[in-house]
Amino acid sequence: MKSVKNHLLRLIKPSATDENWEYFGDKCPYFGVVTSNQYRPENLDERARAEFFETGRQYVSWLMDFIRKNINPDFHPKNSVDFGCGVGRLLVPIARESNSAVGIEVSPSMMKEARANCERLGVQNVQLVESADALAARRGEFDFINSFIVFQHIPPKRGYEIFQQLLALLQDGGVGALHFTYCDPGRRRDRYLKPLFRNIPLLFALKNMVNGKPMLEPRMEMAEYSLNRLYRILHENNCHISHAVYTYHGVMGIILVFQKAQIPKSYQWFVG
Repeated sequence: MKSVKNHLLRLIKPSATDENWEYFGDKCPYFGVVTSNQYRPENLDERARAEFFETGRQYVSWLMDFIRKNINPDFHPKNSVDFGCGVGRLLVPIARESNSAVGIEVSPSMMKEARANCERLGVQNVQLVESADALAARRGEFDFINSFIVFQHIPPKRGYEIFQQLLALLQDGGVGALHFTYCDPGRRRDRYLKPLFRNIPLLFALKNMVNGKPMLEPRMEMAEYSLNRLYRILHENNCHISHAVYTYHGVMGIILVFQKAQIPKSYQWFVG
């Protein structure tokens, strides 16, 4: 009954992004994380699953090297957070780099799969929670926060609030690596249609039927964030040391890799 209610809610409520994500978590969790057909349930064999987790290991390895080369050569996180951990693709290698790690995941089905993957891969230093709110009492306790290809599926108004929450969890000197999309250079027609599909979910369900897809499969939100606002939030939260790595996967994105540290006093004369 709850599943039926969520499906109906998604068809009439534009802001039902949590319900949309639970659909993918329940029906096709690996495809929901990386939208390649090899990760759809009918194609997901052990080889594809191993490749899925290998891409996560490679990303975290690259990210740690980047942080050590550009921010802190001795960086080895103790307490880490992976926001939007999905089935654990990045959470597992982050946990292996850390003393302890927390995965935040709004979809109960994704969380269940992440827990099973941690157990299967022998990772025992992980806690799973459903929102950043659950960590409010641990402000300033974490020295690493991460999120990759997640905020793009969250409406910006809510995403900016979550960004603030995550920064509050970071201790002084801690490091963050958060990914946002900021521009969709798609065809003009698509740019007109996307707001219609976003605001009238039933219209997207009809489009699915025309294209031979499951009627209830939701549209994946691809939100555009303001770089000005993102950098302002970093500045206002004393994250004055930052690097930008640009990404492109159909939309233009940016990984903000930063340290929660104020501008050194010796440099203050530059800004008056």
